Amino acid sequence: MALAPIPSPVDASPVSSAPAPARVYLAGTLFNVREVSGNVELAEAIEAAAAATEGRAIRCVLPQELPFPAQPSPVDIRNTDIAAVLGADALVLQFDGLELDSGTVAEFMLAKAADIPCVLLRTDIRAGGDQSGPDAEPWNLMLSGWPRTRTVLVPSLLMWVASAGTGTRAERLAALYAETARRTVEALRDVLCRPPLLRGEEAATVRAWVARMSVDTAASSPGGRARQAD
Repeated sequence: MALAPIPSPVDASPVSSAPAPARVYLAGTLFNVREVSGNVELAEAIEAAAAATEGRAIRCVLPQELPFPAQPSPVDIRNTDIAAVLGADALVLQFDGLELDSGTVAEFMLAKAADIPCVLLRTDIRAGGDQSGPDAEPWNLMLSGWPRTRTVLVPSLLMWVASAGTGTRAERLAALYAETARRTVEALRDVLCRPPLLRGEEAATVRAWVARMSVDTAASSPGGRARQAD
């Protein structure tokens, strides 16, 4: 299966000086109702927070809404996800769990290879990883220190407990998402403004290479199993 065409970079509207909304791919797990609904809640909160503040608007792209083919093979799903990563202006990667989701980590590494700005969002209060010191992050050290990348740590459970008595459950949940989104939008606008490491033809070449290396002509073969290219 060939990758879908990579969208062209978002251009400013010809009738307005305001830039078009930034396409932000929301990477993370989506394997149960809690994760599916959480992705939607977070996306809507991010878009609302961006609209309520001065700066570039944001349009979130959710993994559960990607145009997967009918009866996709594992490689079909992978390639559709990669096309979404390469077509984004930035990524928000949900780095929750004692062990990070391997697919989300793969998307982060692809984004960094293509010099795409990223925000690493963690709402999990548990510690993890192999880092120590004042700047330690709660995951493997190989995922830290990348350019055009910000980390946002939100102690969601502690914030929920602290909000007791401030409203209904729905109101407290909305406030938690709103604060998470506010911090995420601030980080997104920061990384989107940072100068790229790859420019012009160099950037186009690297993105084309990342797209090309993921194409597997056996993706749609009987059984949907990928074969190693000769």
